[in-house]
Amino acid sequence: MSVQFGIVTTADGIGAVILQSTGKTDSIQTSEAMNEHGKVIAINGYGRKTGGSFSFLLDGEVTAKAGDVITVGEESKIITNININETNTSYAEGSADYDGAPGVIPEGPIDGASN
Repeated sequence: MSVQFGIVTTADGIGAVILQSTGKTDSIQTSEAMNEHGKVIAINGYGRKTGGSFSFLLDGEVTAKAGDVITVGEESKIITNININETNTSYAEGSADYDGAPGVIPEGPIDGASN
């Protein structure tokens, strides 16, 4: 892999935005087994999740809402949070967080999650 400058990740389905930064996470849940003395004797990992966040400048309307499915790179992810900030001293900007799991295509919002 060569050194990369700038943002190489794409995010489709958010709306008219200019990506400013992006971050990715890869996490699992763990379970522990302890002996009668409270010493951990085994740890197992399960439930891998991949997610992340990005910040952006608004270049029009943000059409995505929490619960919507977007495409990040080539994978489908579900938006967990969107923030939009507007001030009189800066450009209108926002951020979004997303979650997913390898090989899992998320479904849209559950009943009542979207207005």
